Amino acid sequence: MTERGRLRIGILQDSAFASWYIRDLITWAAQQDGLEVSHLMIYAPPEEPRFSRWRRKFLQHKIGGGLRIVALRAIQTVEQAFLRVYYGGKHRDHSGHFQVDHLVPNTLHIRPTISKSGLVYRFSGEEVAKVRAADCDVLIRGGRGILKGEILEASTFGVLSFHHGDNRVNRGGPAGFWETYLEWPATGFIIQRLTSELDGGDVLMRGSYSTKWFYLFNQAALENSSNVHLKDLLKKLAVTRKLPPAEAPAPYSSRLFRSPSILDCLLYTAKVIGRLVRKAVLAILPYKERWAVSYMFTGWKNAVLWRGKTPKPPAGRFVADPFLWQHEGKTFCLVEDYLFRKKIGRISAFQIDKQGATEPEVVLAEPFHLSFPFLFEFNGTIYMCPECCGSGQIRLYRAVEFPGKWEFVKTIMDHVAASDTMMFEKGGRWWMLTNLERAGRGDYRSELYLFSAESPLSDSWVSHPSNPVKIDPVGGRNAGLLRDGDRLYRAGQVQGFDQYGVGVRLFEICTLSPDEYRERMVAEIRPGFQDGLIGTHHISSTGFITVVDSYRREFVR
Repeated sequence: MTERGRLRIGILQDSAFASWYIRDLITWAAQQDGLEVSHLMIYAPPEEPRFSRWRRKFLQHKIGGGLRIVALRAIQTVEQAFLRVYYGGKHRDHSGHFQVDHLVPNTLHIRPTISKSGLVYRFSGEEVAKVRAADCDVLIRGGRGILKGEILEASTFGVLSFHHGDNRVNRGGPAGFWETYLEWPATGFIIQRLTSELDGGDVLMRGSYSTKWFYLFNQAALENSSNVHLKDLLKKLAVTRKLPPAEAPAPYSSRLFRSPSILDCLLYTAKVIGRLVRKAVLAILPYKERWAVSYMFTGWKNAVLWRGKTPKPPAGRFVADPFLWQHEGKTFCLVEDYLFRKKIGRISAFQIDKQGATEPEVVLAEPFHLSFPFLFEFNGTIYMCPECCGSGQIRLYRAVEFPGKWEFVKTIMDHVAASDTMMFEKGGRWWMLTNLERAGRGDYRSELYLFSAESPLSDSWVSHPSNPVKIDPVGGRNAGLLRDGDRLYRAGQVQGFDQYGVGVRLFEICTLSPDEYRERMVAEIRPGFQDGLIGTHHISSTGFITVVDSYRREFVR
């Protein structure tokens, strides 16, 4: 901490009522030692009756524009009602507004000058002086409007704001709508320090998440997950008193996205109804995604996937997440073995040789779901770190008799939502790459975290300063670890629009140190190697045998 003590944060709001996400930020800050929300700064426009406000907006946008607003509002109303119960009600408060002035010790009212368009908010020197007198270190824009003028420099670190969209391909709004409408696989966000340049703020961090199948669900999931990273940025700012370096600006060549037209709203509604009907039909029919493993006798760089052999999974089950291991002259493959009837995964093993593959046999089962049986060796012992997010832990098991008998060794991390963990030694230090879900909404597809320790059995794993090292559903979730001599390659899952596991990207790990992590994409695998395949999301290789998984839809008893 600096001599000044706690980081003082001011929230810029257009009323005493704020979104759930601003309220969450305020209540979170109250529990932190190094920072505080000291001021709520309300820049409310003059009072206007609701009917007059709607009439003004309707006339301002003329008849066509007014009808567009009504059409979009109708979509929002229906979707918010659905969102209150959908997905376990986790986003029920997404569109709500909550009184927050009683949560902040100081409330400051400042008077804006609003442009004729109603979009741009400026403040006189007298009003800006009030903000400066509050002596905040940083301001957070939580309300509406484009802020211009001296207000942007009224605190030490300026005004921080979200743009809920990938500003390299999507500028405008509404947040989360067009990605769903256009069926993009990812919906992005940035945290920026506002500048006088519209859409030209200093980008301090960016990321993206899987696009959800309807607009408000997509918007809610994005805002909820991205809020975690604003909290992280503020915690680091409280300690270092430095903002992250801004990205270099780049040309923007996409169109400006505006509020959808009436035709857009009608087409969107038809698309969502179609998606809903499809989901309902698939939920009723026993027509399931069924994964299988293909193997081929070659190294991964020379693999020709259509030449692979794909044994049919046992009845009522699927197998996925294959990891190969050579032991006493034999090659074994450990997999997730999923039971459709019980809706739970176990770890099974089978042997691969020139005569074929044996039947998978269960080697590890727990009361919770198991998958992704990552294997490594340490001090002559084979260990497994399976995905077991249902336990709230990252757990290690030791082979008593490989591959058929395992015993639990220890919990590496507790009270954590983690999936698809990989551990390996490099440069005299042990590294762990894992996918964490910190927003409490069950999306493990995007955020990749890196930790290191002196031993894989350590109780003290150090978080990398660049965490999360990746926030991207296109390659973010682990899909295997490959080697080529001393070179390491991380496989990452590719997610599609409302579709899990449509491909795999291979990234060479170029830089790995306590201070830096860098990887570059070198190849991509898509499910075109057999007829009827829908997706693939894992690869493993010994250098002589390579395995991948893939899935198609089948009727399952």
